[in-house]
Amino acid sequence: MRCSLSTETLLPDFERSLRHVPKGRVAEGERSDHYMGKEGSICVATHSRRRFGFTGCKDEYLVVPAETEVSGAVFPVDEICIGAFHSCDNLRHVVLMDGIEIIGATAFSCCTHLKSITLPDTIKYIGDNAFANCHQLCDIRIPGRVSTISEEAFSRCVSLKRAELGNGTKVIGNRVFYDCIDLEEVILPDTLRQIYDEAFWGCTSLAKITLPASVAQIRSNAFQNCASLKEICFKGTKAQFLDAIRGVGIGRSLKAKVICSDGEL
Repeated sequence: MRCSLSTETLLPDFERSLRHVPKGRVAEGERSDHYMGKEGSICVATHSRRRFGFTGCKDEYLVVPAETEVSGAVFPVDEICIGAFHSCDNLRHVVLMDGIEIIGATAFSCCTHLKSITLPDTIKYIGDNAFANCHQLCDIRIPGRVSTISEEAFSRCVSLKRAELGNGTKVIGNRVFYDCIDLEEVILPDTLRQIYDEAFWGCTSLAKITLPASVAQIRSNAFQNCASLKEICFKGTKAQFLDAIRGVGIGRSLKAKVICSDGEL
């Protein structure tokens, strides 16, 4: 599968996708855990605690701006809400502009034709299952302000070949890259501290991974069913690695050799 984007790709104005919906269809007020409006409208939260809805799932290309105008008033956009673009099958390419800080749970899950998403350095939080089952997503760069990648954020992204975590990321949550069968390259920062349960379960194309010395905990079955994994390069000592996996099985069927700074385990 080709992962490259044409330099001639034109992204439409996000504001043209906005729809002024009937009164009562989109609630306003204090934030809650869920921002979906009635009748399938989609809401994006703003710093002003006001929300607006639009009907989507028609455009292949989407730019989400740092601010937008609604009924003559300009509001900054800082959040993509829970489930906002869930199952928007037409989406191919998404660009989030600087200023957006939060991607809610399931925000882009099951966008089965999504090939690329550009995340700004302002992103601080990626929710559970945010990009789960994006079957054509090929590459992801996670900004360093995201300290924790939440559970199953990229699970079953079966075309994902490369993942780069920014300097500042500390935790890879449960099953973040679960069943990413095409994943070949993972770049981890020196700030990484914890790799949680089944984080890389079923990454059958992953042949080698380098773990920074900062990793202090690797949870159960983190690399289970990684059939091609031949080498784990740990930048710390053998004692540090054994401490990191103490009391858990990082993968019962794991046959990879572990090479540390002071030799092979």
